[in-house]
Amino acid sequence: MQVLLTSISCIESSTFRNVTSYLGMKELGAYADQAIRCLETQNYSLLATLAESNFAMRRSLYGDVVVGEKNIRMVQLAKERGLSAKFTGSGGALLCLRSDGVNAWLAVHITFSKSLV
Repeated sequence: MQVLLTSISCIESSTFRNVTSYLGMKELGAYADQAIRCLETQNYSLLATLAESNFAMRRSLYGDVVVGEKNIRMVQLAKERGLSAKFTGSGGALLCLRSDGVNAWLAVHITFSKSLV
């Protein structure tokens, strides 16, 4: 009886993870669709919010160990300076946005040059 209950519990847990992953990936796709509309309409405020939501969703789906401590810290540094940030893919490139649409390159360059050495 215990083996049967354990097996059912594992199946339910696996199913929950699969459904959660599916819904999370579907939400990420919706963010991408919204981001296209933001670029078309120059709605930089919403685009910045979507970047933050994207990073939060990926962190929720994959966990901090997979996302990586250094990557999490880079996004936190950007946020501390009033920037929204997310990684562009598998890592290595960080997209930073100001909600007002102003070029943030200098602030980001100075921040990460000093903080990640």
